[in-house]
Amino acid sequence: MSANTRAALLMIAAMTAFTLNDAITKWVSTEIGVGQTMVLRGILATLILGLLAFRQGAFARPEALKSPVVLGRSGMEIGGTITFLLALPHLPISNVSAIYQALPLVVTLGAALFLKEPVGWRRWSAILVGFCGVMLIIRPGAAAFNGWSLLVILSLCFSTARDLLTRKVPPGTSTFGVAMLASIGVTLAGAAMIPLEGGFKPVTLAQAVGIAASAGLISAAYITLIGAMRGGDISFVAPFRYVALIVAILVGYLAFNERPDVWMLTGSAIVIASGIYMFHRERVRANLALARTG
Repeated sequence: MSANTRAALLMIAAMTAFTLNDAITKWVSTEIGVGQTMVLRGILATLILGLLAFRQGAFARPEALKSPVVLGRSGMEIGGTITFLLALPHLPISNVSAIYQALPLVVTLGAALFLKEPVGWRRWSAILVGFCGVMLIIRPGAAAFNGWSLLVILSLCFSTARDLLTRKVPPGTSTFGVAMLASIGVTLAGAAMIPLEGGFKPVTLAQAVGIAASAGLISAAYITLIGAMRGGDISFVAPFRYVALIVAILVGYLAFNERPDVWMLTGSAIVIASGIYMFHRERVRANLALARTG
């Protein structure tokens, strides 16, 4: 198996794990509240990530985790998680996933605006077309418009800031250490939300199993995503992230009886096509740069 094939399979596994985690979280948070779900899932996920961080040697250089960039990234992770989980119970999971497929486009936009990375007219066009696809999905002003979609857009902005800050994390900083710190922040934020949602609620056995599965899935998703991005050519591997939308549509249909309409499917196709074209242009630029230096 080639490195790219192995990395693509890891990306598919990561996106599947992320989507299944979202489905379980959607079910559990509807019954016991977003804050309590964040706390219970966060405790388990932090333990798992803490163990991985320890094995990676993160605690040998704890000062690296105190970097303003790492702390700022954790803040963006907290904001993105809260807004995402608040919106999730009120929207079809396929719609939420479809909006989030615009993340690579928004990150490219943010990199051009704030990091001064060069972006040509072709990629600017792809970003614009992709945003048109998002507008088709949420359809502001239409009878079917759900204001919770705006919260997903806000979550997308937080996630964009998180990914841009990730690029500035000091070299040699433990990946799992950074993820663990963000998980701790999300857990504490969830604890602060519990009183606002009516206090701690009893947890059934089924909910406990779901929360444990969610923590395992989110940890597995981080691990496989890191393996995918480190193990293969990014321009080849990254388009496989769109598997998440296919999984979300299937899970939404089977678990929540959700049926995406033609507007959502059309908008999703536009967003995915724009993203794939973006990755194609990244590959072309990389090949041109290599030819010049070679």
